[in-house]
Amino acid sequence: MPASDRLLLRPYVEADRAVFVALNMDPAVRRHMGGALEQSRAEALFERVLAGADGLEAYAIDAREGGAYLGHVFVQRDGEAGEGELGFVLVADAWGRGYATEAARALADDVLAREPALRLVATVDLDHPASARVLEKAGFAFLEQRRDAQGPYAVYARTAQTP
Repeated sequence: MPASDRLLLRPYVEADRAVFVALNMDPAVRRHMGGALEQSRAEALFERVLAGADGLEAYAIDAREGGAYLGHVFVQRDGEAGEGELGFVLVADAWGRGYATEAARALADDVLAREPALRLVATVDLDHPASARVLEKAGFAFLEQRRDAQGPYAVYARTAQTP
């Protein structure tokens, strides 16, 4: 199981439903993730997380000290492409404390140790430099810039050979 000095990354359980749904309904938290989810969509996403649907490996992020729920980190695998997309989202009170970097690094290290042939990718809006710094500190390297309906974004990648 992924771990870091200050964080516990653990599988979700039914008792986490309320905090997970609240996290994904928060407009500030999901500003760079397509916007806040409606409750029904957040609930459906939680069901996917609990089921580990479609290659989704997701963890609740708790503070080791005090046990507070800090957010969510995941890898969504695409078996055909040999890739997994890493993502993270933290409650606003946890921003700027290095938790996202720790969680992203812990999960990337764990996944790549188990699946060394996998390439992890992550995307970040160009207007969100804090998340780009998280990825760089977690060992991801800038790969390319792309554009979609929401605008330009950067793609970062990490393999077992580039910790």
